[in-house]
Amino acid sequence: MYKKFFAAVLIVCLCTISFSRPVLASAHYVETATITPTLFFSDNTAYCTVSIQGTDETLYLDSINIELKNSFGVTIVLWADRSSSDNTFYFSDTVAVPKGTYTLYVSGVAIGATMENISGYVTKTYS
Repeated sequence: MYKKFFAAVLIVCLCTISFSRPVLASAHYVETATITPTLFFSDNTAYCTVSIQGTDETLYLDSINIELKNSFGVTIVLWADRSSSDNTFYFSDTVAVPKGTYTLYVSGVAIGATMENISGYVTKTYS
């Protein structure tokens, strides 16, 4: 009787371990191949670009927010609620900034066979 009980517990434990997915430190997306925020500076101007490439299964990209923050966490500019009608999104704009450290954040939703939240960021110093 105890052998059957322990065998059942062992099977449940093995199934739980084999069907669980590990938590990854870096993001892995099903609907999105690449998210590339780019930030560079010249003549007191921040040049902000974002490129998002969905997979072939991605239908469109929605609710894309792009935000430039300084090193104190203060939002310098927010470009909100952008979208694409297909699986590719590209954004480019400039903003005047003094010297300092800045982070360009991007977040949104990729819609396809699944709906997944996507995000990325880049931090650079203008000196």
